[in-house]
Amino acid sequence: MEKKIYLHLGLHKTATTSFQATCAKNRDVLLKQGFLYPLINCGDSAIAPFDNHSIPLFSLFTSEPENYPVNQRLGLINLNKIHQQYRLQFKTILNTDQDLIISAEDITSLETDEIKDLLTYLQKTGKKIKPFAAIRHPYNYHCSQLQQQIKDGQPMTLWHHCPQRDRIEKVDDIFKKDIQFIDFEASCNHLYGPVGYLMESMGIDLQNIEITGRNIGRCNANIRLQNLLNHKEPGLKDNQRNPHHIKIAPFAGKKFRLTDEELSRRSPHWDDPSRDVSLIEHLEHENMLIKEITGIKWDITKIERLQTHLDNSFPYPTYALILTIGRILQSMHHTSVKSLPIEKIHEMLTNSSSNLLQKLQPISKSHINCLIQPSLKNHSDTVDDELKKCGIPSKSVSALMSLAMIWIRRRRGEN
Repeated sequence: MEKKIYLHLGLHKTATTSFQATCAKNRDVLLKQGFLYPLINCGDSAIAPFDNHSIPLFSLFTSEPENYPVNQRLGLINLNKIHQQYRLQFKTILNTDQDLIISAEDITSLETDEIKDLLTYLQKTGKKIKPFAAIRHPYNYHCSQLQQQIKDGQPMTLWHHCPQRDRIEKVDDIFKKDIQFIDFEASCNHLYGPVGYLMESMGIDLQNIEITGRNIGRCNANIRLQNLLNHKEPGLKDNQRNPHHIKIAPFAGKKFRLTDEELSRRSPHWDDPSRDVSLIEHLEHENMLIKEITGIKWDITKIERLQTHLDNSFPYPTYALILTIGRILQSMHHTSVKSLPIEKIHEMLTNSSSNLLQKLQPISKSHINCLIQPSLKNHSDTVDDELKKCGIPSKSVSALMSLAMIWIRRRRGEN
């Protein structure tokens, strides 16, 4: 029987990380069913073998591997040596007598000629290439892109994201009728979710498969708060990891979605820059183009919107305190504290003296909404100036600064 290469192309934000983690965790089970899911080593003992094949394959086939954000984040510098190790591993992997599963969503970010070079490379094995890609509802995809941008340490930009259909058009042109497009929203209805749906579509028996998940989304409040810190100190500066970047640890809350005001903002049309349209009109246009290519269509009018930027997962003084701590750490260029746990910060706040709590009572939703609007801030402002410019009373500002320094000293083990 002709052996196959199941080429999972993502697309991005369609449970690719969970699919890769599940395949990696169940490698032995998959082997017994005749499927090989390889792990690729970069040669650095401090970096675990990659279950995401994007990392080696994109680096091997792009013309500018030194500019690949993953290489930059991981600090992979000696790329010639690393690429040599990748090639040796793939030489062995591609000669397997098993069906091979390759999962690499970043392939779709390669240039067309680069993807064709990769396809030729895989075709030399004599195995049948079976490409497939999952596609998301345009609005959900856009929200997920924004969320990932913030998680990666970059400030939010509502525009200039690669439309999903650009990648769809690219792979449709390259793979022609061979590619299978999957409705991600429909696959989520599978008993074992989108990962189970993908595995079952490849002929994998799920009976002994343990489905796992990664890349858990951040809640709306987390994303909104993190966005401010990213504007001040992003995750990357000059294509290098920024040692002063501060993260807010994940916490439970409402799903990240856009507000009516954000959806109504206008920018040049993606296909006709001579006229401006709203973001929702962009997404409706995207929906129409995706349907023309794949036949998949969603009702773009039935989308979840937010009435306000922040919800009340935590009291507003807690939001103000975590932002104050983060901004002080950034202004101090302090590097030992990298993650802020809002639950513990909230616990410290609730255990504070009644006098301090009383001073924090005036902090309202409008103050926090002002704080998380980075465009309104002067980068030369001190932290207390930023707080005061948002209308927070002086007594409340003093209390926030005092509590923030107490938390920082405790975290650093100081008296």
